Amino acid sequence: MTKRGTALVLAAVFAWAPAYCRGAGDEQAEKPVTKVKVTAKQYKAVRPLDVYRAVIQGTRADVRFRDAFEAGRFPPGLRRAELDDREYRIALEFRTASNLSCLVPESSTDAIRRLLGLSSQQPLTEQALGGRWVVRPGQQMTVEGTILGTRGTGRYILVDYVALGARVARSTRREVQILLPGRGEPAVFGGAGFEKLQFPCSRAQDKTEELQVLIQEMTPEAALTQAARLAGTAEGLPGELKTYGEYEAGTVYQHAGADRAVNVDFTDEIVTVLSIPLPSSLRTAPSRRGERVVQLPVTHAFETAGRVTCLVPGMWPTLGVQAERLIPGETVRIRGTTLGARGARNRVLVDYLAFPAGDETETRGKSLWVAVWLGEKGPRAEMWDYGIYAQELPCQHVPGRYEPISVWIREYHEIVVPAPKAAEPAPQPAGEK
Repeated sequence: MTKRGTALVLAAVFAWAPAYCRGAGDEQAEKPVTKVKVTAKQYKAVRPLDVYRAVIQGTRADVRFRDAFEAGRFPPGLRRAELDDREYRIALEFRTASNLSCLVPESSTDAIRRLLGLSSQQPLTEQALGGRWVVRPGQQMTVEGTILGTRGTGRYILVDYVALGARVARSTRREVQILLPGRGEPAVFGGAGFEKLQFPCSRAQDKTEELQVLIQEMTPEAALTQAARLAGTAEGLPGELKTYGEYEAGTVYQHAGADRAVNVDFTDEIVTVLSIPLPSSLRTAPSRRGERVVQLPVTHAFETAGRVTCLVPGMWPTLGVQAERLIPGETVRIRGTTLGARGARNRVLVDYLAFPAGDETETRGKSLWVAVWLGEKGPRAEMWDYGIYAQELPCQHVPGRYEPISVWIREYHEIVVPAPKAAEPAPQPAGEK
């Protein structure tokens, strides 16, 4: 989902009766439970001021920020919030020193208990919610949640998690889901391996397509090497491995303004994400392909604190997904090639993006690199970051036609919820036994 232009609806509902406001005696001693998978969000580590600006600009993003607690409120001013067509009932509200209004929904029970100092066994009754907050004005806290938007003078965040001390890493798992044409359910892979998936060709009757799926687990260093090999192969470099020199952002700015191509590796902070459509002067960028120089279409662009304009080409699916999620204030590692100046912009064509602060949330250490292709030697689509990728792969039977393939690289954690009640048998008509 693109983060820009997404509508938000916040509703103030005053006739509110929380589902969890009940006495301890109403709880059954034992209830059947089941585990469900919940997709883990990829939080952007940014400063509170950057979150505030993103709220004002109507940016939708999952963020992690550290701020000082200002004041708590129960009952909250806003009782319900809607996000991605789902309604959340709000249990608590608090304001931070940066004037961010944080809404804690019923579903964020860990955050509720941490803010009120409640044990895991204590029922979350309305009386408990109205008790004393253990966090004090000026106390530092880490908040994870989703930017909602504005309502009146409020700048709202829907809270997933609150840490008052050291952040506790949550255990997560990874998987790859692949949806094939004509299939209602995806094929699911829990880790590294190689598989072949067959499905009826959607372009030719009585023909079968075979999708090759290669999934590799990689450390961040191995992923850098793999991406360099991908870029080197595309450019037809000897040895098929593109090499980069490490530079400070200011030095990259100087190289990017000169008429020479330098392969650079630098880390900087994003200050501006350019709006789509891009200015006409930035919609294409030159890139070498063997002995030729071609003009690549550019789908996204952003500027860094070092005044470098980074152009994201429409070549690698992962770069497009990553670029859609960029927000000002986050730190990004960039690998690419300097292009020279275009007007007042010193440009770099991006090959690879990484986010140094992204691994603070989960203890994963490795990532999944996924390659898919049709037939034995069809062109590969390669993906290496979490997200949903809709791909068009060349049909093996009808030249010029394509098969739609969807790949979801997913990180998730499991939670325990009450098991659904078994359906009661339908009553039998009179006279039957």
